[in-house]
Amino acid sequence: MPSQDDEGLMERLARGELEALGLLLDRHQAAAIRYCRRCLGDHHTAEEVAQEGFLRLVHAAPEYRECGRFTVYLYRVLTRLCIDELRRRNQKKRLAARLSGTPVDELAEELADPRAAAAAPDRQAEGREDVDQLWRELDKLAPDAKACLLLRELEGKSYAAIAGILGCTLENVKVTIHRARKRLAAAMSGEAGPAAGKRSAPVQLGARSAS
Repeated sequence: MPSQDDEGLMERLARGELEALGLLLDRHQAAAIRYCRRCLGDHHTAEEVAQEGFLRLVHAAPEYRECGRFTVYLYRVLTRLCIDELRRRNQKKRLAARLSGTPVDELAEELADPRAAAAAPDRQAEGREDVDQLWRELDKLAPDAKACLLLRELEGKSYAAIAGILGCTLENVKVTIHRARKRLAAAMSGEAGPAAGKRSAPVQLGARSAS
């Protein structure tokens, strides 16, 4: 019987067995779209980015050598695609601002918070405002820093896994997440100073962790 684990499916995909792609989609597509939506704040774009990610798996399958690390490999592909999309958006916003001479609206599309539905009715409005503010502040982070924080806080990835996904050092990941958390905490408490308006320092992609 053909192997059904992720590594075996990638081997089958490398041999041109597209049925293996269907099995990988069944297993990982929902989580991939959820992660991309959290990064991008837009379900339609998240679906497109996730689809592009799986198409890249097809093309990369013959050279795939990530034994036992399929999810790290998948999140690496998805994260780079999300970062590219966020950077394109930021470039468009800056261009629009220069052309119009007016501030650009950076509000994120409202994302459903599973905790909000469980909140008492008289707390839902206040809770929704907090969630909206949190996502607005997340959108102000540099794309790399936002990806780091979402991988850690929402996807539950370890620092080492995030370093592997982003291709950077473990120390860089820790510093980036610490600064992002500090900035969000200050913004949510209303204590943000002049530095809060600055973008978080980007992760240095390509500097592999030794861990």
